[in-house]
Amino acid sequence: MSSIEYYNEIFDRDGLVRPHYCGIYSQWEKVPKTKRRRLHKRSGQFFAWEYSQDPFPRVLTNNESEHLRRGVAQRARAIRAFLCDYSSRGKRWRSIMPAYLLNSIISRHHNKNFLRQMDPELIAFPYGPDVIRNKNGEWRIVEDSAGLIGGLGDILQNRKALFKLFPKFRDSLTQINEPAWFFQELVANYFKQATLNDGIPLLYLRDYRLEFDQETRRLAATFKKLGIEVTTPSDGTKKIVFEKGHPYLKSPGSKQKIGYLILHASPEQIEAQSFFVLLEQLKDRKLNLKNVMSSYNTSLLTKCLLQGKVRTNFSPGVQFVNDKIFGLYIDSMIRKYLVEEPILKTIPAQGFSVKQTGGEWKIDKKLIDLLQREKSQYVIKKVDEDGGAGVWIGQKESKNSLDKLIQKIQVQPEKYIIQNFEHLSVLENCIVDLRIHAHVDYEQVIVSNTPWGRANWLSSDGKVNISTKGFASPVVVLAK
Repeated sequence: MSSIEYYNEIFDRDGLVRPHYCGIYSQWEKVPKTKRRRLHKRSGQFFAWEYSQDPFPRVLTNNESEHLRRGVAQRARAIRAFLCDYSSRGKRWRSIMPAYLLNSIISRHHNKNFLRQMDPELIAFPYGPDVIRNKNGEWRIVEDSAGLIGGLGDILQNRKALFKLFPKFRDSLTQINEPAWFFQELVANYFKQATLNDGIPLLYLRDYRLEFDQETRRLAATFKKLGIEVTTPSDGTKKIVFEKGHPYLKSPGSKQKIGYLILHASPEQIEAQSFFVLLEQLKDRKLNLKNVMSSYNTSLLTKCLLQGKVRTNFSPGVQFVNDKIFGLYIDSMIRKYLVEEPILKTIPAQGFSVKQTGGEWKIDKKLIDLLQREKSQYVIKKVDEDGGAGVWIGQKESKNSLDKLIQKIQVQPEKYIIQNFEHLSVLENCIVDLRIHAHVDYEQVIVSNTPWGRANWLSSDGKVNISTKGFASPVVVLAK
């Protein structure tokens, strides 16, 4: 992979250190490689030893950061315009993608099409596209992640770990954006929205035991410090109860009306988990059947959100935005709804199939032939799977592994896309990407001023996913 041309984040084409790295790199190049390896290994202590962090940060200029933030906000507005058009039974969306394709995308992620029951003004969702810089230094969207998105709970921890591991970086990185700003903006919005429903904002998370790592716990701690109440379906001291169709947070000695639900997973996932928690309590005889039936209804939470009795950052029925087929059409949404050119363009990709009149999916055999002939030029992705397990980088696949992949594609061609390969930019001996988190609702799009970064060794399998041996790459944005 090292023989392929790529963008070097630290050095320009003449081998000179880029101006915004000069101060910090002059300190880092004096550090022996053995110490660098020790720092990398020791970083695991800040993440419960579940993964590590690169001790050397990626530095963005303020202009670069603002360009990325504008691009993310533009994409978020276009996606929301599409969702509102569809929700209100408009017709403009049909000129972007065929109805059968959208229906198949929605059905992959939802048992019911709640979006058609939503008040368009209430549609909101978390958004966090994955961005890379190609060999020419141009920013490109790899995936349009939305809904349940990783990394949010580690933005502050990344910064803390950076300066704990190498305190001298503070001397060179004095005028930088503070990542806490994003959370302060989010919380101010949550309290404002909650007040409209005469209630409090509540962070309602999945059971910590079901999480991949402890990032969700760190997210909870961040919001607690900013005055947000936090609970989970399995929390025995803080429970959500419903009275006259309204949700309340019941704690020992108090009961508070909930005006805004902050979710880090879809409402459908939260409700399903709540149901199983109550079944466990029934099995353990902590509740009797009568209490279970009176205290829970699998649709109560969703009903409250659909009816606007409580607002949320994650509307029912929008998780499908995370589907990789959906992401292929966002550039077109920008042109259609905003009448603008995309600031951040999507890396070209396409699906492997089209639906026939009889309802069956027909595979595009020309794409299969192209993949077999020029596999190093492409990346294959499963459309409804997150993480490195659903990604195959052609140049890293053997003939045997590629043949097995093609067999899977032939069985379910509608579940895969083929994307042009773009080499990620390089920071020292690592490949790196960025994820830029945002909150999207009717009133505004709040975009983080500090991206979350991932990395892996240049000699690795080409994936930076934390779940497939990648590690965190702290990002620092220079202030104006």
